[in-house]
Amino acid sequence: MGNLYRHPKDRDTVEWTSLGKFGKGPVRRVLVKDLSDEHLMKILEFMNRKDTYNYPSSIQEFMESEVIYRVENNIHIPEYYGQDDPIEGKSYY
Repeated sequence: MGNLYRHPKDRDTVEWTSLGKFGKGPVRRVLVKDLSDEHLMKILEFMNRKDTYNYPSSIQEFMESEVIYRVENNIHIPEYYGQDDPIEGKSYY
């Protein structure tokens, strides 16, 4: 991974601007560490498509390192689809 991010320290500052997993929610900024596992994987899947915006490799590398960090540290962030998000207190999806 490049020198731009220092995982895990940057987990507390790196945000993702999101319209939700389905692109239909209001715009909100979420710390990458707070994205659900499913949402994080959908973002990476989207980034790997050839027909989408070309994200900087450092962003994609950070997202990939977050997946590895979660696996290595047995961290699971559940999906809150259709129920209140404990961070925001309301549902966005």
